[in-house]
Amino acid sequence: MTHDKTMFLASAMIAIIGSVSYHTIMKKTSATISPIIAILAIYLFVIVICAIYLLIFHRELSFYTENIKQINWVQFGVAISILLIEGGFLLMYRYHWNLGLGTVVTGVFVNLALLIIGTLVLKEGLSFTHILGVLSCILGVSLISLK
Repeated sequence: MTHDKTMFLASAMIAIIGSVSYHTIMKKTSATISPIIAILAIYLFVIVICAIYLLIFHRELSFYTENIKQINWVQFGVAISILLIEGGFLLMYRYHWNLGLGTVVTGVFVNLALLIIGTLVLKEGLSFTHILGVLSCILGVSLISLK
């Protein structure tokens, strides 16, 4: 159980570190490079990094054959979603969105949409505390957006 709790916390830390570095570095993307070329270059680097990881940690052929069989439409759907996220944030920063404001605004709307999907489609629970949190987020974004 300790391992699960450690991974529970570690996974959140990895996501937080990745998100903070992602937004900070993405905002530094040159305004003169095509967004599609920038994203393509990013994913070429991702492919190289993943290939090196696999060569170091997974040398057995069975690992590849077992995993390749499991690739389906989900990976394609996530790829489209990632392209939309990458392109959207790159364009937001190119069109002068503030680093903190852009991520807060999009984050609130993404989380509202996921809360609705989780509640209505996936039948996840929704408490009074969750509703108060959602209302606080909406109020917060409204306040942040005031000039």
